[in-house]
Amino acid sequence: MKFKIKKIGQICSLVTDYVANGSFKSLADNVKYLEKGYARVIRLVDFKNNYKENDSIWVEQQAYEFLGKSKLFGEEIILTNVGANLGTVFLAPKLDYPMTLGPNAIMIKTNEECNDKFLYYWLKSKIGQRAILNIVTGSAMPKFNKTDFKNIEIEIPSKINQEKIVGILTCIDKKITENNKINNSLLQIGIKLFNKELNNSNDIQTLENVIKFVKGKKPKDISEVKHKNYEKYLTIACLNSQELNYANTTKMVMANNNLLMVMDGASSGDVYYGGKGIVGSTLARIDCIDNNYSSEFIYFVMKYYKELIQSKNTGSAIPHTDKVFVSSLEIPKITCKQQEKYKVMLANIQKNIQENETLEQLRNTLLQKLLNGEIDLENIQI
Repeated sequence: MKFKIKKIGQICSLVTDYVANGSFKSLADNVKYLEKGYARVIRLVDFKNNYKENDSIWVEQQAYEFLGKSKLFGEEIILTNVGANLGTVFLAPKLDYPMTLGPNAIMIKTNEECNDKFLYYWLKSKIGQRAILNIVTGSAMPKFNKTDFKNIEIEIPSKINQEKIVGILTCIDKKITENNKINNSLLQIGIKLFNKELNNSNDIQTLENVIKFVKGKKPKDISEVKHKNYEKYLTIACLNSQELNYANTTKMVMANNNLLMVMDGASSGDVYYGGKGIVGSTLARIDCIDNNYSSEFIYFVMKYYKELIQSKNTGSAIPHTDKVFVSSLEIPKITCKQQEKYKVMLANIQKNIQENETLEQLRNTLLQKLLNGEIDLENIQI
């Protein structure tokens, strides 16, 4: 399979948002984000939250019209270029209302020489992510500029073979999307069940009698290679399958498929279940100190209270989860038998998450083999 070497700037154009500090510049005259408005602002957090309406921010029609090229219509490539999630790539959703590009992101539009989905998969690959990391500047607030990004070189096959690659990988992505939809439905069922039990119970207590927080630590040495006495370093990016690093376990807080809560940063108050390794410095392990409660049940408790917890986060520059407030939240006293349904739901959620991780690894391996010619596309029919 033959490839052409091109610079990204030769096969696409880049569009950034016009947003600065929550207000629109220039002609928009201080138009702010709204809780509800004419057009929705699409951000990385929306992608992570499956575009839930209650997590959205909006702008009025005047600001939307001013944005011009930043308008989204669905399936545009979005790349974050600032902050801890720098390099995250996703496709804009297809929604039933106007959308516009959010802050700290770039919209990428390919020309006729390159299939947009092919570039999307390339940017998500190890090759693409490594190329992006090589142009990052800044430590406190990592970022990269558009000029350096445009100069990244990419090997692209013929348009026909690009479409074959996209066809193969899209089949995998469809299964991942299906699993995510199932998990979201299971999560909503669990939240509704907890709400019902909370409202119908006459025996209530607070979480301070049920859980304790064990804050994670930052290791002295972090490596991409697993050495002796090293284990997986659990960070938010790791739990979201965006990175994999290892660290020495000496004097570290360890997790063995425990409940973990984000304590610092933009996603403070969110929870994850599962994962074996070293608890990262922005996370805390949540241990049940009352044997009458399971961590699976507490997972749904935390998901039920998520928005309330996040509304009470402290700190302006860097949000922090308020442990005292979380400990004051109420839960019903229910039997271990009543908690079994939560265990079953979470087990199914975890099973789908693990399957998605396997599918993502398969997708990345296939992409690597397709790009380096190990898989001959000439005789493949899609």
